[in-house]
Amino acid sequence: MTNSQSPITEIDFDDFIAVVPSTDAAKQQEPRPESRVEARYGVAGKAGWSPVPDVLLFNQHKLKITGDDLIVLLNLMAHYYVKDEMPFIRPTTIAKRMGVSQRKVQRSIARLRKKGLILKGKHKENGQIIHDLTPLIDQLQPFGEERIATRMAWQSQRSSTG
Repeated sequence: MTNSQSPITEIDFDDFIAVVPSTDAAKQQEPRPESRVEARYGVAGKAGWSPVPDVLLFNQHKLKITGDDLIVLLNLMAHYYVKDEMPFIRPTTIAKRMGVSQRKVQRSIARLRKKGLILKGKHKENGQIIHDLTPLIDQLQPFGEERIATRMAWQSQRSSTG
């Protein structure tokens, strides 16, 4: 096995054998550069963060989402890690985080379903209830397109007057 394939390299100095990380393993141990989130939020950002499309926050009123419903939705979104693998999180977990009753979270989830923002499904492997965010993501697309067009028009106007 060559050094590039092995995670460690042995160095023999007569009777002394030292095991040191290879370059690949050493790169993994090097501190990674601070992310933009960590730079802004410090340790709180380093502890973890979730991407939230700005258009969700900026168009909450157009989507007719109440504050409590938005917090429940953000909790669901915090567990959406991989495209097409929808989150499964218990209402009791969300309720504990929010400091509200499980029933309040269940009603919020029901409202989000009724508004067509999320769908109920079952996890393929473990059968747990999942919360399909595809309808929400689909409904956010026109808001994203509008925001991009507005930003591009603003930039174009700014560069032509500047």
